[in-house]
Amino acid sequence: MNPETIKQTLRVISEALTPLADKLGTSAEYMFGLAVKQVYVNAFTAVLFLVFLGVALYGFFRFIKWGNAKEADSNYSRFDDNETFVMVAVVSGIILAILLTIGVVYFFDCVPSVINPEYKAIQNILRMVTPECK
Repeated sequence: MNPETIKQTLRVISEALTPLADKLGTSAEYMFGLAVKQVYVNAFTAVLFLVFLGVALYGFFRFIKWGNAKEADSNYSRFDDNETFVMVAVVSGIILAILLTIGVVYFFDCVPSVINPEYKAIQNILRMVTPECK
């Protein structure tokens, strides 16, 4: 990036934050600080989402283990005679796989944000201000 592009970017960010800061009775620097803090909040929610998915996966695998266990009086498992258990397991597995994919992608999007939160805050502000940056 050349210096002129950097100056133009900072000017756009300042022009975008100043009216909002004036309406709220604060400064543009304070608004930028809030944007940086929001980056950390987004990363924290990504971690919480992955923890929730981990707990759900643990419960799902426990359910599968319980359903596949042989009953004491026969050689059949709970899943062998009951289609409802099988359908619950299949649908739950599909939903969890989709959610896990979304969670991992969201998490890996947030990792660089924590490493350099100011850059991510500038990106977010530019996305809000300029439609070409989306």
